Amino acid sequence: MCVAGVLVHGDEDWPEIDRRVLALIDKYIPLQDRKGFVFHATDIFHGSGYLDRRKPEWDNETKRHPILYELVYIIDSLHLPIVVGKCEKNTFMVGVFQPSDSPRMKNNIIHQSALLDCLTWADSWLAKYSPNELATVVHEDGTSSKGFIKRSLRMFRDVDQLENLGLSQDVREGLGLPLSAPGDRRGA
Repeated sequence: MCVAGVLVHGDEDWPEIDRRVLALIDKYIPLQDRKGFVFHATDIFHGSGYLDRRKPEWDNETKRHPILYELVYIIDSLHLPIVVGKCEKNTFMVGVFQPSDSPRMKNNIIHQSALLDCLTWADSWLAKYSPNELATVVHEDGTSSKGFIKRSLRMFRDVDQLENLGLSQDVREGLGLPLSAPGDRRGA
């Protein structure tokens, strides 16, 4: 499982990203469908949602994947940092999970671990390259994991909650926890 993010400077990068994404919407999406349209990588890749592969205009990868390549090119051409957290589902905590454990619960723990990995990479990058900047996490809205991500982020920033989970100071430091909270870096 992978959780990835792109680090975007709100004042310097965002206006150009927005301009380019809107240009792609104008290029690929009919006028009547543009208002409020958002590209979703999973829909582009798999041919689902608006870009349903059962529609003739989106019925094969050669029609959808150029959109994905152009979106990725925005990240590449603007030299935006990418952070990735990952966990191998098949080997994650082998021997800890029992066959009777809920697959959903196991998947949530794996997702949370990949999220933590991604967030600690972002936190490290910010501490090293932009120590005076404030940051926020923006994630896809409306997904079933929205509340989970918000709760996880609060937990990863809170020493008391991490201690309640049984994470010693050594373990927390090894994991890069707690994550910086808003205002932690200002003036650093």
